Amino acid sequence: MRILIAEDEKLTRESMERELRSFGYEIIEKAADGVEALAAIESFRPDVVLADIRMPRMDGLRLLQEARKASTSPIFVIVSSYDSFDYAKTALEEGVFAYLLKPVGKSDLRSCLTRVESRIHREAEETNRLTAVDHKAKKYMQLAKKQMLQQWFEEEKTDESELRAQFKAMDIVLPYDRFVVLTVSIDEFEKIAIGKSAADLQLYKYCIENMTLEMIAELGVEILSFEGEHEQGFLVNMPFDPLLEEKMAQTLEKIIEMVSQYLKFTVTVGVGEAVGSLTHIHKSYGQAKQAAMTRMKQGGNRMYVYRNMESKITVAAIVMDFETEQKLLFSMEKCEKENAKDILSGFYRQANDQSENFMKLNFNVAVTLMKLMNRLGMNPEPFLGSELKVYRKLNGCTNLEQLLLTLDGMLDVCFEEIRKNDKIWNNSVMAKAMDYIIHHYNEDISLQSIADHISMSPAYLSKQFKKTYNQNFIEFLIQYRIDKARELLKSGNYTANEVSSLVGIKDEKHFFRTFKKITGVTPGTYKRGKG
Repeated sequence: MRILIAEDEKLTRESMERELRSFGYEIIEKAADGVEALAAIESFRPDVVLADIRMPRMDGLRLLQEARKASTSPIFVIVSSYDSFDYAKTALEEGVFAYLLKPVGKSDLRSCLTRVESRIHREAEETNRLTAVDHKAKKYMQLAKKQMLQQWFEEEKTDESELRAQFKAMDIVLPYDRFVVLTVSIDEFEKIAIGKSAADLQLYKYCIENMTLEMIAELGVEILSFEGEHEQGFLVNMPFDPLLEEKMAQTLEKIIEMVSQYLKFTVTVGVGEAVGSLTHIHKSYGQAKQAAMTRMKQGGNRMYVYRNMESKITVAAIVMDFETEQKLLFSMEKCEKENAKDILSGFYRQANDQSENFMKLNFNVAVTLMKLMNRLGMNPEPFLGSELKVYRKLNGCTNLEQLLLTLDGMLDVCFEEIRKNDKIWNNSVMAKAMDYIIHHYNEDISLQSIADHISMSPAYLSKQFKKTYNQNFIEFLIQYRIDKARELLKSGNYTANEVSSLVGIKDEKHFFRTFKKITGVTPGTYKRGKG
């Protein structure tokens, strides 16, 4: 490999030359400034230029720009004592291969040159094999591969031979029988995105993607990238080798460190378990995302390996029970925004103490929020987006406080829409009726007793109940009592007869008939977990 050193400090220039020769590189040329370096590029035709970013007459970035106009365009590695994100960002935008900080460690320099050689080798092979048309086709093929991978991860494929055939059709070679999915997600992305253009954000993702692809590929494995929900996803095809797995872990730690050092933000890496079949890669992807969600409790800027955490991850997430859901609904009906926020905050803080399965938890909350807005007679999609969008936005949070702030913002939007809806805003009387039911459902209540409580005629209350909730009083009360009975039976602490009394149905035979009519099974069968 032919190397040109462009450095204005003589001692640094000579020191770098000695190190390069100690690595076995013999074809080396030196230049004391950018103008000399540009002339040497034309005459010496180096494969790689190690250039200082600040030099007399012409700096390193200007040298790169001028070199592109020449008939040959070597790989550029910037060597600088300026630890500045602006310099690094500009260098990356100009197509610099790497940005090394002085003093450059021997191992960092060797590693960088090894990657340069690997890139030169790959480019030489591609140049020999591809025509200009092939290059253009490759660009579209890469995009198609990403989209195909993304689709496969969203769907659960069960036909191994079909998947293999599709990979072959896309010219994807997978020589090994082990597959691991990695995710790399930017911590506090919403905060980082403030004031940044779409091009800046795309550049961040591009840097992360390229860095990961190149550094993992150097381990001798096959790696493909795809766009995940809030992360860059990578499918790694590798042989069984415990040492290789350890090297990959070390490489991922290095990627985390480099992102923090050069891009000035942090990322979290999630690693799923290795699977032996393409039909199980979605499982590894889910594990990688679930492992990465541990940053909600333990913080970002780290790597989380699902295999190492499996015993710590609670499989069953806390699910919002019927009573909590009803309390949230009543708060929304009565436009008590702060109370609704307290309910969700308390729910999440309780879940945070008992479970690490935030993905299922966020899905449950997203579904519940959309359902409640629909029950209030409003379509939430125009102002919240789809159920999937809400879920993904919650999953994009890095910690619990950020998640609660995100939920607060969603509730602010919901309550603003509720206030615009006169029917809901003026329905406080019906909200009081529902509130009375939830606190007295296990007593001998009737439409008359509720009407007396809220100073309304039973006939008018009955009419408004059906009009507002599309359910008459008796239907709602029975359904509510049976839902509470389900919870009590599932707890395993009560007999079916005890549950009947606890939910306000004194006639046990009537309770058994009603429970089976609504649920399809008897209370005893449901209690045994077969309902």
